[in-house]
Amino acid sequence: MSEATNQTQLINSIYVSKDEETAISIVKDIQQMIDEFNAFVQKIKPVLDKRYVIMTDDVWFDREVAGVYPLYRTAGAYCVSNNLDFVKSHTTRVINDMVFYLASVGEYKRSFCQERKDREGNPYIKDKIICIANSNFSGFIINDYALSNDVRKHYIDGSYTDGYRASSFLLLYIHRLAQCDAAPMTFLESLRTWITHDLQPIDLSEAQTAEYLEQKQRYEQFIVFEKYLTFDNENSCIILNTASLYDDICSGEYGQKNFAEQHEPVSLSCDKAVADSLCRKIFLNCDYRRANLSPYTEKQIFDINLGHWEIFEGLAGNDDGKELQLPEGYQVVARPPQMDVVLNGTCAIDFGTKSTVVVCRNENQDERLMRIGKGDYTKAPVLDDYENPTVIELRDLEGFHKAYVSRIGRPYTEWEQLTVSHQAADVIFLNDNDSSVYYSVFSELKQWANDKQRRLILSDREGHTLTLKPYLELEEGDFDPIETYAYYLGLYINNMHRGIYLDYILSFPVNYEKAVRTKLLESFERGLRKSLPPALLNDEQMMKRFRIYAGASEPAAYALSALQEFGLEPKEDGETVSYAVFDFGGGTTDFDFGIEEIPENHRRKFVLHQFGKGGDVYLGGENILELLAYDVFKDNLETMRQHKITTVLPPQCHFFAGSELLVYARQDASQQAYMNSKRLANLLRPIWEQHEGYEQKYQGPVDVTLFSTEATDGKNSVSVPLRVDVEKLENHIKERISSGIENFFTALRTAFNKRNALDKEKKLAVPIHIFLAGNSCKSTVVQQLFADKIQQEEKAIAAMSLEEKGIIKDATQLFVLHLPLGVENSTESETSVPEKEMMQQDIDIDCRRTGKTGVAFGLLRSRKGGKDVKIYNKNVDVTDEVHFPYFLGDISANGTFHVVIGQGIGYRQWVRFCYADEEDFELYYTSEPKALDGKMLPNEVRMVRCQIDEDDVSEDDDAGIYIRKIKPDMIEYAVGTEADFAAKVIHVKVYQQVL
Repeated sequence: MSEATNQTQLINSIYVSKDEETAISIVKDIQQMIDEFNAFVQKIKPVLDKRYVIMTDDVWFDREVAGVYPLYRTAGAYCVSNNLDFVKSHTTRVINDMVFYLASVGEYKRSFCQERKDREGNPYIKDKIICIANSNFSGFIINDYALSNDVRKHYIDGSYTDGYRASSFLLLYIHRLAQCDAAPMTFLESLRTWITHDLQPIDLSEAQTAEYLEQKQRYEQFIVFEKYLTFDNENSCIILNTASLYDDICSGEYGQKNFAEQHEPVSLSCDKAVADSLCRKIFLNCDYRRANLSPYTEKQIFDINLGHWEIFEGLAGNDDGKELQLPEGYQVVARPPQMDVVLNGTCAIDFGTKSTVVVCRNENQDERLMRIGKGDYTKAPVLDDYENPTVIELRDLEGFHKAYVSRIGRPYTEWEQLTVSHQAADVIFLNDNDSSVYYSVFSELKQWANDKQRRLILSDREGHTLTLKPYLELEEGDFDPIETYAYYLGLYINNMHRGIYLDYILSFPVNYEKAVRTKLLESFERGLRKSLPPALLNDEQMMKRFRIYAGASEPAAYALSALQEFGLEPKEDGETVSYAVFDFGGGTTDFDFGIEEIPENHRRKFVLHQFGKGGDVYLGGENILELLAYDVFKDNLETMRQHKITTVLPPQCHFFAGSELLVYARQDASQQAYMNSKRLANLLRPIWEQHEGYEQKYQGPVDVTLFSTEATDGKNSVSVPLRVDVEKLENHIKERISSGIENFFTALRTAFNKRNALDKEKKLAVPIHIFLAGNSCKSTVVQQLFADKIQQEEKAIAAMSLEEKGIIKDATQLFVLHLPLGVENSTESETSVPEKEMMQQDIDIDCRRTGKTGVAFGLLRSRKGGKDVKIYNKNVDVTDEVHFPYFLGDISANGTFHVVIGQGIGYRQWVRFCYADEEDFELYYTSEPKALDGKMLPNEVRMVRCQIDEDDVSEDDDAGIYIRKIKPDMIEYAVGTEADFAAKVIHVKVYQQVL
């Protein structure tokens, strides 16, 4: 049925799932039983109103003492003399399988020493005479029968004597239905006691007796839910707490007691209490269950101006559940999700190695960051909340997958099945003895995506194992962690707290090849689509607006933010601003070089020309921490060996003697080894991030919980004391960052010289504004090393002759260094705690641009239709493929890496590499720009051994091995002469090699 998608509607029915239907049916069945039972109670109320009720098992019931006494013929023993021994031997009796005891003083008095009107109908008493089966007794013997050597006897008036021999005295027995001297039973307690003790009144009619037996069976069925029952004695009825029972059935506590199988209502309905509970469970907590988002308020389902998407699902025919009629007068509000689409909005996603940043721009041009994984919106945010860890934690993968594929949108997945972001990241560092932890957490989504070799074995908390293929090898139906992460991003972006976005931009590093970028877009598209309501997904017109596309590269996006925030954008036609970005993130460092200008045709406000790129693929904040962790691992080698602790070999590091069972290559390492590396890295984070007073932390041995390959007492974790040489690690940090900065300036010179050579007519603007981006650039070590390098570069240029200076005529203020956004005027180490707290309490904290969030804000500027900035990216070819990232070469006579084929050579161009006088040749390669300086050692670059067939080996000087670039990670080579490769069609054998 098609429903209006531009207005809310009041309705009195909703659709429920099979489980909810079952729970409602169980509650209804129990309620029906109780209703029938209550009706029967009213029928036998005259019997229940009696104080003394004679039962069929030769006993009579007294509500006041919560017990039964034997009837006439079974009244029992009596004593005609003062025989204490006789009484002592008859203190208990068994009658009809019931154990009777001598009554207490209190029980005797309450049953017999009453005013006449109160003991009316007592089977033992006629007037003031104890009369049992036409035999008269003077009184009773009860459980205080012994006084000295005599038997004490009690009379109806409450008096007693001892030593009196004349008359017969009845031993007064009682079978207690509660404890001794129990309080009087209420009306309903009496009935309950009859039923549970198989007592049947003789005063019932034949029809009532039959119904009594039937209701007794019913009672035994619903009394198992006793915790949900209230006994209303004033109104002589039992009341069922339907809402509480419904909640517990849904939670699984009583899920196996499927009373619904006994009776299937044609029209499903419920009372108000269950309706309230149902709406709370289904609608108010729907996204709390899915993604740990703050529950919605009741206004969401009862306010005509609000309304709920999932109530609308049934109206739109997108819910295959069963229709439930709500109680009379009970109405809820259905809201078409189309009403919440931010039609003019755009959402930018900076998918990062360590963390992901999301910024959404609404129709009011308001741009704000979003929290992912921290869905309690009642808490004041801090800046770290908006840097969302790129982490997932597998808890119940089978349950998650089953729910995930069951609906086209907003499936009924549960946060407890799979968590992401902050909560998932926190698990890594819990001192958890459960070995499943280190296989259930996956925090290298982005690294895995760009690694064609890495296969993983993951396991959820339930013990189910998952073998994860390399990202580009994933096929339809395979579990895709990136799609799953995108799905949760979508749930946090698209909900009834915020609205729905259909326009998405995704950023990429400068060096990601087209195949990886394309697949990432596909993963994000599937995940984001899955977060949308089915009613919206089925709206073809509306879904024409849905799209996700690649925006500016990460460093270029940051440049857009920085140029704007620092007020550096061109002010008039003809003005040009030069920039260089050093994007030092968690996993890699990207370089981007270009200029911004105002276009002559004014089609856009600005034009950004990217004409150079580069990077250091192994320089990142988390990579530095891995290096430090490896150093500490080696410095504590004997301790690690003793506890059987393994770790992962970081990139550009080397194995050492005896490391065979301790250190594993990345492609061979277990998740356990990865977790140890992460925990060691986290231990050393204060050194890298220069936390206040960090030096004191490491003055003595520092304990850290790591995972051993051998379990002890069933535990895989062990506390390991470690020595940490802070000074050594600080020097290592400086060396590694200095190497990255050297790469940056080499790439900068290459890029700007190339730009000058291509366009000599156009004067290149100076200074070159260097933007430090990424959280790692908050380090004062980075900032100081950059400042020192700039001084060194400017002095070197100043010493050159004019002819040698190339594009630069004046070295004064050639470079202007800009600290990361958010720390322009003060470094993190200089910012006082009160200042930090003040910043974090800022109500516009979700608008703050930092070295990390600036990428997402800049990404928005590259949105389609924005008419803000047009980007010309010369870092990709005409097919949108990134340029070949490697310098290819050999080892020169002086023992350093020599570039033979530079990055300036395009794809499919044959270039001579070496002679073909052997079957084997070694190809060395690196992506680091400092390779051009000719100082890199063989162990600083990578090598692959290539082979040719014996038939291709030639001693001819004219013949050689020629190489051409095919893909960003692949080359082809062949043997021939220059003439062979100059021909339009070559007729030589071509070999392929993946780098």
